[in-house]
Amino acid sequence: FMRKIRLIIASLLLLAIVVFIDCGKNDKNPAGPEGVEENYIPYNVGNTWTYQVNPVAEAPFQSTLTVLNKIKENNVEMAVVEERSTKAPEDFSLIYYETTANSLIMHKIADFNPGSSDTSVYKFSPPATWLKLPFKKDDTWQVFTYQGNPSSIPLIGSGLDLDSTYAGVEVKLTLTGKTIGEESIPAAGQEFKAFKVDFNYSIEINLSGVPVRIPGKLGSFWIVPKVGIVQIIFYDLYQKPTERRTLISYTVN
Repeated sequence: FMRKIRLIIASLLLLAIVVFIDCGKNDKNPAGPEGVEENYIPYNVGNTWTYQVNPVAEAPFQSTLTVLNKIKENNVEMAVVEERSTKAPEDFSLIYYETTANSLIMHKIADFNPGSSDTSVYKFSPPATWLKLPFKKDDTWQVFTYQGNPSSIPLIGSGLDLDSTYAGVEVKLTLTGKTIGEESIPAAGQEFKAFKVDFNYSIEINLSGVPVRIPGKLGSFWIVPKVGIVQIIFYDLYQKPTERRTLISYTVN
């Protein structure tokens, strides 16, 4: 269960950091007037971001994201970003992103535990649209939809603990994003003006013939152009904060 939680956090932390890889350099996805400017967020191999993580129910720890490389699969160029933490130093996650002039696309996420040879890989089909770009106040978009067993919902089900609450019940989930606006956020010894992005879900469940809809917020992200994510807050199914992540240091080239 905790490994699934870690995978959720890793994927959501990374979803804005690699938004802008090679925008304007790919003929198939040129950055036009509505596209993001080149290096809106610096993205080069070797860049790192370290966060202080303060869970509500666990001891604090640190998490570091590193841009490892760029690969091409099925003629799609993707960035590969690794996440490791001081909580479980041997474990790590890899996220694979494609970027366009107006969106960040997640293709797959892999979670590794070398000590136990435990590896889990989830491939989005179709790929998930994590961000709409560039950031504009009140912009909304659909990230992905899912219908089936709650324990198999990609990224979301384990974090909200749906599988224990609604075991054996088919659910339909829709995850959406919304850019709220700009806010001042202290992080890494500075005061940043960051775009706040909320990720909200709508869960539909049929309980003994009675349709039930559960809305909620999965998390809020604060993202700074040419820096990356500076703060994240995650919420549980009852909309109580479960964890805060704050940027404490970063290196961008």
